[in-house]
Amino acid sequence: HYGAALGLCAKVGNADWAQELWTEMIQHDFQPTSIELCQYLEALASHGGNSEWELVKSELIAAETRLIKHDATTLCALLNSAARHKSLDRVDWLQQHLLPRVEVNAIVYCSLSKALLLCQQPERALPLMSDMQARGATPLFRSFLHEAQALVLIFWKSPDQLHVYDKFKVTAEAASAFIDQSRNSPGAAPPMSRAEIRKLESLESLARRISTGEQVPLSQVHVIDWPWAT
Repeated sequence: HYGAALGLCAKVGNADWAQELWTEMIQHDFQPTSIELCQYLEALASHGGNSEWELVKSELIAAETRLIKHDATTLCALLNSAARHKSLDRVDWLQQHLLPRVEVNAIVYCSLSKALLLCQQPERALPLMSDMQARGATPLFRSFLHEAQALVLIFWKSPDQLHVYDKFKVTAEAASAFIDQSRNSPGAAPPMSRAEIRKLESLESLARRISTGEQVPLSQVHVIDWPWAT
């Protein structure tokens, strides 16, 4: 029953109840799984307080002594929580301490790029594609979409940097090739939604407009439907 209760704590962000459950599990020598650890940490992180975040970090360290393997699901949950709180300190800690210890996939890197973008760090999102591929993870269409969003934000801030526009066009071409591969060889590439494709098209249009000197409002540059800082 612990798993179901911790899952509910994670869903509603009840950090106090999650701590009570976790303490009870440990006191009764119940060996938690990585799933239960993820639920517990997500409940703590969702609370948003600094004391809860410090507890997240200490519990991650303690989990290693209990031989609980950190996994991509836990990292994604914590990155998504950091993104909601727009906490760059949390993102930095996760990227430095947890990312190197986890067997990564493209979803992890998408969560990381989203967190960096919502923390207004588009430049730091750019190396993630090569880092992900160096670690053996295959990109999703969303990987290209996030990189395109980052490049448009950088280009919007510095429209005189035409090399950024050139980089954007390379990313857009790679995304288009990904779409063609998915359509021509079903199963060869993960599918993407029509809404995601439309967002790429919107980013391409925005980049062209910025390249001509048009003054585009930042609200329009935030193409992906996220809770951007205002």
